[in-house]
Amino acid sequence: MTINDKQSELVMTARTAGIWYLIMAISGILGFLIFHPQVFDSEDSQKTLTNLIDLEALARTRLLLEFAIIASQALTAVWLYKLFRNNAKVKKALTQSVVFNKTYILLFNNY
Repeated sequence: MTINDKQSELVMTARTAGIWYLIMAISGILGFLIFHPQVFDSEDSQKTLTNLIDLEALARTRLLLEFAIIASQALTAVWLYKLFRNNAKVKKALTQSVVFNKTYILLFNNY
């Protein structure tokens, strides 16, 4: 494999990761900022139940957007790993951030 082939493969991988990241952002905005407040009411559970029954199509759309968020997060992670798997500095930074996040969650979680 020549240098140009490797570069072309990395560019395609980066573009694919970018597309998945864009899908994650769009589905997150639609799912959490637009559809979620229309269906769920944190103050009144009875109103939430009424919304789920009366606005069934909206609730189903919200559920599909939630699935799109989860799937796009997973696929973004896979493609970013594929992009950076041979870069030692990125591996080290990712490992440190994961360890820091897990430590923070364990130490400061109030559950």
